[in-house]
Amino acid sequence: MKIRAARDADHPAIARVAHESELLTGDLDERAFPRMLEWLYAEPPDGARLQFVAEHGERIVAHYGAVPVRYKLYDRTCIGGFASNLVIDKQHRAGMLFISLQSHLQREYREKEFAFVYGLITRANVLEPHLRTGWKRIGVVPVLAKPFRFAKLAEPLLGARALRAAARVPLAIAETGWRAAWSRGTGAIAVEQVAAFERDADAFLAAFTAGRAIGAVRDRRALNWRFASYPERGYRIFVARRGASVVGYAVTRRMPLKHLDALAIVDLAYDPRDAGAARALLRRCDAESLRAGVDVAAAIVSPGSPFARGLARFGYLRTPESFTLVVHGPNDAQPPFSERLFPDWHLTWFDHDYV
Repeated sequence: MKIRAARDADHPAIARVAHESELLTGDLDERAFPRMLEWLYAEPPDGARLQFVAEHGERIVAHYGAVPVRYKLYDRTCIGGFASNLVIDKQHRAGMLFISLQSHLQREYREKEFAFVYGLITRANVLEPHLRTGWKRIGVVPVLAKPFRFAKLAEPLLGARALRAAARVPLAIAETGWRAAWSRGTGAIAVEQVAAFERDADAFLAAFTAGRAIGAVRDRRALNWRFASYPERGYRIFVARRGASVVGYAVTRRMPLKHLDALAIVDLAYDPRDAGAARALLRRCDAESLRAGVDVAAAIVSPGSPFARGLARFGYLRTPESFTLVVHGPNDAQPPFSERLFPDWHLTWFDHDYV
């Protein structure tokens, strides 16, 4: 078995392995996957490319990588790597290949001057092997959701057809009242859809990043790579302005989440003290949810964050679904990576490769 750096020409073979391993879901298929890999690993504006494959003979049987993300870590900036797209051919999962891939990643990220690598994991059978190979569990980030189609959400709970029929009218009445409560305008703050972030956002983005203790740096380069350079994802960028000043933004994407049609709030930023900006942006997200006719709107955000409280005020409920933040850092990392950092860590779906 040989592990080597990945090349763009490897992406179709990696997509084949992912397809045969049943890892491609939703609108991500074997044709779309190579373009996503190019975007994630070859095009980020900061940091070195960290992507590799394992070959058995001349055949690619595994892939792993880390997307470079410029990070604020208290009083310094550094490069963090979002570990992603771990793909192992079914025939090679029983051996030591997972351990070999982890060892290679942990050596390579140091050589390429990444300060740490991190991931958001949803499944216990993926989490436990990571913890056994030196990753640290930092905290749990819940999925928050706001319902819009009550009948669809109630289906798994109501069971029998007769019960669903009896509940149809009460659910419709409740849904009408709920939708009316969230269908008001955005107030004095104008919220406009834009194709990309422009210079007028720079001051807000600098202040927003300065206000987070730990989190991905939000600047025009990073945001336009993340949300404007990959149109296949269908991101919609909304910028809030008070007069001529940018006071926040939201990025949404319609996508399947489990069995539901959802509007994902992929990233959300405003001054937590600015109730007007929060109201304007979240009302615009409500309007987008109603326009799209989705079952739910959904977001993730660190549970201690003021943004979690803002979402709760606008009807977002904690669901049983969650992500576990894990980090691998050098033994001499300062500060040491542990659960003590979690209250200071700002996370949204910005820090995710599939959303």
